[in-house]
Amino acid sequence: MFPTENARLAVILRPDVVRGGPVAYHSGMECSVDESLAGKTVVVTRDDAGNRDLAARIEAVGGRAIAVSTIRVRPLTQTAEFVSVVERLGSFDWIVLTSRNGVRILMEHLAERPLRERLGSSSRIACIGSGTARQLAQYGIEADLVPDVFTSARLGQRLTAVGDIRGMRFLLLRSALASDDMAEILRGAGAVVESAALYDVEPVRADTAALCRQIRRRGVDWLAFACGASVRAFFGVVDRDMVESAGVRIASIGPITSRQLRALGLDVDVEASEHTMEGLVAAIVGSVGG
Repeated sequence: MFPTENARLAVILRPDVVRGGPVAYHSGMECSVDESLAGKTVVVTRDDAGNRDLAARIEAVGGRAIAVSTIRVRPLTQTAEFVSVVERLGSFDWIVLTSRNGVRILMEHLAERPLRERLGSSSRIACIGSGTARQLAQYGIEADLVPDVFTSARLGQRLTAVGDIRGMRFLLLRSALASDDMAEILRGAGAVVESAALYDVEPVRADTAALCRQIRRRGVDWLAFACGASVRAFFGVVDRDMVESAGVRIASIGPITSRQLRALGLDVDVEASEHTMEGLVAAIVGSVGG
């Protein structure tokens, strides 16, 4: 379970219906919770695991979540590239982790010999944001650096500010779809940078017929997006004009996701100032409350 910090009792979720289509989640017991999103229906658009997490956060502040799985996370831990860097983890000065999915996949792969045992005595770990750092902490490891703004560019800037990094070796463990912003910043400061893809993100074509009917009936208040891949996959099966005409509002986790939405001609009603799942929910709550 992943209740929000201000939930007073845990919320137990179960899927209402559905095979291969949107899943409506609701609490499995009556409990006293924050009701900031009472009466609001929010469509969450991540992968299956991510939707369960985000749906729980929506429910914990009184909302109703409908899950539409738009992407599938596919580990790349069997590739020659990844196997090579795992054998050399101890040779890097900094290991950089850029998502919760990345942390989970890495730590599960290294289960027989944990990460800290593979690192050099001076090796340090950076995480792109607080959510990634918390995921790492679940494995008993504390991040050495987390930026104040949770973007790859900002993390690159913070890493260059730790001191003279010329000649230092950085390993960026990330999605196959990640941008090169951080690598370019680090190389510009003289660092030696190597990247390895921990996972890829594949689109999933969901059955959205029931959801579209609900949107047309004005039964959906918000669409929540946490990555550009989800934006592309969702609007590959859901008509943009229908969403706009039904008055559905759109929430984005951050600037990269917002750029993808705007590239499709969509307005972003609210963008999270903290680029995490908690921040995304807080942005929706703040907009509703305002």
